[in-house]
Amino acid sequence: VYKRQSLNSAQKMIGYIPRATQIAFLSPFPRSWFKKHPISFADLSHAVMGIEMTLIYVCLIGVFVAGWFWIKKLELWIILTFSFYFALIPTYVFPNIGALVRYRYAAIMILVAVGIAAFYYMKNRKSDIV
Repeated sequence: VYKRQSLNSAQKMIGYIPRATQIAFLSPFPRSWFKKHPISFADLSHAVMGIEMTLIYVCLIGVFVAGWFWIKKLELWIILTFSFYFALIPTYVFPNIGALVRYRYAAIMILVAVGIAAFYYMKNRKSDIV
């Protein structure tokens, strides 16, 4: 179980960046996808969220591929900076994962688009070689 931290100083907020990044880009976590909930609709919505997050995880791998191909492109760094900023700020502000998922959605979808573009680039690059 993760111990809650009091983020009452700049040093603690900076030290929290790795955990905030994990929460911002990977939550809700797989252990919550298939938990039994008292409301059956919650079970369905968590299962759908599990499918969505699985696709997002795959696309986030594509972001690392994009970094490999386009590391020297300023446009990629602007997109990554924008997405990290707008995904991390709600992580510090909202303690509720449900609210966090809604507020960080645009930042995550930009990264998903970059990941899809990297996979598409990789596919087309290989087809040109063959």
